[in-house]
Amino acid sequence: MATDANPPYRFGGLLARARRSWVEQIRERMQQAGFPGYRQSDAWVLALLLKRPLAIGQLGEAMSISRQAARQMADGLVERGYATFGTDEADARRTLVVLTRRGKAYGRAIWTAQDALDETVRSRVSEADLAAADAVLRAVFPDDGARQRVDKRMPLSESPLSGREAGDADQYQAGERGKGESGYRYGPPVTRPACPRPG
Repeated sequence: MATDANPPYRFGGLLARARRSWVEQIRERMQQAGFPGYRQSDAWVLALLLKRPLAIGQLGEAMSISRQAARQMADGLVERGYATFGTDEADARRTLVVLTRRGKAYGRAIWTAQDALDETVRSRVSEADLAAADAVLRAVFPDDGARQRVDKRMPLSESPLSGREAGDADQYQAGERGKGESGYRYGPPVTRPACPRPG
């Protein structure tokens, strides 16, 4: 039987492995910073709660998960001493998730670890490579609506490629996505997601 000369490119497998590696590296950095037990959902939950306390329902809505799942995440924070449950003064029926002082420090430590890992990855490749990777990752989302929501939450860079070190880098400059095109032509991602930044 003839061997397939063009085997399929296993992008999904590589993406999954990269994600697992990223989470593990953040977990190791948090362990070193004195915050053991990092969970994959912690970064998003802490980013939301650093802005203000949220009711369980509000937390679930913000994360597009069920109320039960949001409650489980909140319970996990409380069990680890990162949050407490409080009563909403405006509505005594609602239970708020409130970060403790250690919880706030944990959230800031996560941002620091993410920023450091971002820069480590960025230092390994060219600006053109980063722009191309950004375009590929955005193309994973199934339709224009999903991609637009990602673009809104994680804005594309308004800065041109620094150095213009690659001759074909211009194809990744900001521009409209033509009808029928599956990719994007944007600059490298240098902005943080539109989540509350710890003060």
